[in-house]
Amino acid sequence: MRFAPLLTLMALSSSPLFAQVAVGELLVADYDSIRHYRTDGTVVQTFALPGNRFVDAHVMPNGDWVALRSSPEDGLVVLDPTTLSVSLDLDFDPADFPVGYFSDVDVRLDGTILVVQPGDAVLPGFVARFRRDGELLGKTWYNTANVDGELPIEVAVDEQDGLWVTLYRFPDFFLQHYDVSGTLLSEALTIWPIVDIEVARTDTLWSVEEDGWVQSYPYEGGAWYPFGNGTPATIAPMDDGTLWTGSMGAAEFRRFSKTGTPLATIPSASSVHYSLTTPRRVPIGNNYCVANVNSTGQTASLLVFGLDEVIEAELHLLAQGMPSNEFGYFLNSPDQVFVANSGGSAGNLCLGGAIGRHLDQVASAGVAGSIHIEVDTNALPRPVGGAHALLPGETWYFQCWYRDGGTSNFTDAAGVTLR
Repeated sequence: MRFAPLLTLMALSSSPLFAQVAVGELLVADYDSIRHYRTDGTVVQTFALPGNRFVDAHVMPNGDWVALRSSPEDGLVVLDPTTLSVSLDLDFDPADFPVGYFSDVDVRLDGTILVVQPGDAVLPGFVARFRRDGELLGKTWYNTANVDGELPIEVAVDEQDGLWVTLYRFPDFFLQHYDVSGTLLSEALTIWPIVDIEVARTDTLWSVEEDGWVQSYPYEGGAWYPFGNGTPATIAPMDDGTLWTGSMGAAEFRRFSKTGTPLATIPSASSVHYSLTTPRRVPIGNNYCVANVNSTGQTASLLVFGLDEVIEAELHLLAQGMPSNEFGYFLNSPDQVFVANSGGSAGNLCLGGAIGRHLDQVASAGVAGSIHIEVDTNALPRPVGGAHALLPGETWYFQCWYRDGGTSNFTDAAGVTLR
């Protein structure tokens, strides 16, 4: 893989207001650019690189955007939407990707990036997994079943970091579901080729076929959607069960009920829509404290993302930048403190008072050097008095404690106030 010089990159904004994409807003790859839309059709900002063509884009857990680029070289671009600054501009190495065609990108809850290379009649396709710094972590291969191959086309990540994959196996098209370990859970034959799949926060998968048929898995609804003058291309399911659609050929987005009833139409700045998505959750809380450098030569950081309203609270903790395959677990407390080299460790403890330990969620950092958990907001582990249900107005602080060679270390810490 090759990294392009960042000094050559330029970004264009249609608005002086740079902002992360909120839940329910839209991120669109329209080939010439990536655009952030509000649901009234307002373009918040536009990102473009001279000569670059973007065929898919998604929002990462920390709010950054990751885009799949098809020109001038196939690759990935990661950028911070609050500044429109590029942190990764990666050209795929032909030695790693011999077919030279890429169809889809998505992001796991652990912050790693998935890219689909469909393969061809000779070479099987695969889903490649990247760390956000561009390091290739591995490939999940789809073995050739016959002379025409077995080609993955689209991928979508479910709420357990498992995968939905659309697959072409001559002469039919299939939709497969895998758990996080790669075990096949189900396979369904589709009548028409699927052009896009997306997972809602309810863990429902929605697909759109090239004839305009839209359906959910497990089944919650299905209908032929009128895509107007455009060819069905992409879909974005919302938390309320409605869906936004984009097409090739119509400069608009349409919103439908799950049974296909038209609800709204808003203008688009382009008639080309390669991808359309909304984040299922967003970064919440504030980081504080200083983490010490670990054995990788970098500091480990903590990201808290989810939804901070108690009525539907979701708290996800993601520790990144740790040594590969080391174990760690998360701590919580209502109080802050600073203790250097706590307990003889190489790091700084940033939580004070009575500290709760998420011992039921001890995990390995794996090859990505990251640990992700979802906090049970109705049963936060506490050292005395049993588990605690989070309440509006409370502020809680979190930190990850992990093994670091012959010692231990800490991430920085983050606080979240519930609404």
